Amino acid sequence: MLPSAQYRPLIDALAAQAQLPPWEIGGQIYSGATWLEGQVMQESSGDPRARRYEGHLDRVPDGDKPGADDGLWEDDASYGLLQVLGSNLRAMVGVAPGVRMHFGWALRPAAGLVFGLRHLCDEALTPVGWAGNVPRALARYNAGPRGQSLVPGPGGRGLVLANQKYVDAVARWVQLVDADRVRERQR
Repeated sequence: MLPSAQYRPLIDALAAQAQLPPWEIGGQIYSGATWLEGQVMQESSGDPRARRYEGHLDRVPDGDKPGADDGLWEDDASYGLLQVLGSNLRAMVGVAPGVRMHFGWALRPAAGLVFGLRHLCDEALTPVGWAGNVPRALARYNAGPRGQSLVPGPGGRGLVLANQKYVDAVARWVQLVDADRVRERQR
């Protein structure tokens, strides 16, 4: 069983509430809950306490010391099951940049999922439109608006998303999550 399986009831409920669209991968259609769980596995390996310092973003004083990992006070770190950047969490809860803020609350499973899903819906899915744009939304979630840009594919063949590697990684997880969910139902 995948580490994310313990959060399935919450993932399923949140995906249904947000009305996440299905995603077709290789001719098979996966539910919004399945691809959201796949994204959880890609982002945090299903660990709600996952934290990743994003040093390349840490250049300006935004409530922490620039160029130094300030632990759970760090705006330029990603937190929780969906690895939401501290500066995005700060914006979602309405705390101004420059005001010192502790992000430990984002490591709680429900908080990490709720705020990650809010960021996914507000900043990624809504701007690209819901139906049929899950890959673009995932690319945008991971790399901001630049992630959904189209660039020449490998060997100059066709156009692919600028952040196609991330989308492909989530797609692999989606297939593993789906297989895990099938095994769980068969038990």
